[in-house]
Amino acid sequence: MIGNAFAQAASPAAGGDTLMGMLPIVLMFVVLYFPLIRPQIKKPKEHRTMLDALQKGDEVIAMGMLGRIAKIGDTYLSLEVAPNTTIQVQKGAVTTLLPKGTKNSRPAIRKRRSPGSLPKPWRPSQSPKRLKISSARRRISSRRIRACANGRRSESRSGRARSRAPAR
Repeated sequence: MIGNAFAQAASPAAGGDTLMGMLPIVLMFVVLYFPLIRPQIKKPKEHRTMLDALQKGDEVIAMGMLGRIAKIGDTYLSLEVAPNTTIQVQKGAVTTLLPKGTKNSRPAIRKRRSPGSLPKPWRPSQSPKRLKISSARRRISSRRIRACANGRRSESRSGRARSRAPAR
């Protein structure tokens, strides 16, 4: 009923199949090398050359503070952040070398707006619909006040003015 099962003979291994299987991985590494890996290698080299080129009087940003280099040593430098105020920081803390004259330049002064030109703040409690209703109510109440001052009766709820005969 059931016949005998025989194993097939192995075919010779093709070397091209394994190379084609690794080709996508190699291409992926080459494609990602230039935008991701190479900039990470260049950045420390540029920072090191910048630190080696620092001189007394250069203006730098170190730890977020702007200052001028007063003294420079092998691993530390003195940074003048204000007149007669110096701090010591490690050379590695310097992040940016600024062009000369940056520290003494004045910041741009923003032109102040006059109070009349500023927009009025919007209050969440006053929607435009409510504002219209409240202004209409104010108009009606001011008419009633004027009518009473003139000796007439106030307006009815329908908005019509009732005339009143003068008392005899």
